[in-house]
Amino acid sequence: MRFRAGKRVLGEIVAIRDLQRIAAEAEATSAAQIVEEKKSDLSQSEIKRQSTEENWRRALSAQSIPLGVLGLWSAELLRDDRAVEKAASEVAGASLDLERCSRNWHLASLRCDSATLLYRKAAKDEAGKMDEKRSQDALDRFAQEGGAL
Repeated sequence: MRFRAGKRVLGEIVAIRDLQRIAAEAEATSAAQIVEEKKSDLSQSEIKRQSTEENWRRALSAQSIPLGVLGLWSAELLRDDRAVEKAASEVAGASLDLERCSRNWHLASLRCDSATLLYRKAAKDEAGKMDEKRSQDALDRFAQEGGAL
């Protein structure tokens, strides 16, 4: 035998599902903001790396430059390369998190819609039963009063 929830219980389920949908939407929005921040960080890292590379190339083409300075530019360029790689990795991780949050939001919305449909059907069924009961009560009163159909 299958459990049939009443309109009141289904209304509570709809309210809970709606809260879950709202929470999933907020999480997805937050994840999207994080992705944008990480992309901005990546862009800044790439700009800094490009600037360092240009300075290193200028230092290489200079007439005379101490070897120690070239080593410093090379070390700086390696640090910037690592920073770009780290930023790109963070963008990829944040993008995966955004995909997960988006899926969760979609599922929460589907569950909320499903619960709402069940609630509406229960409300319609309950209203139909109430109409049927009122009609039956009216017929019973009519019959008690000696009316004929």
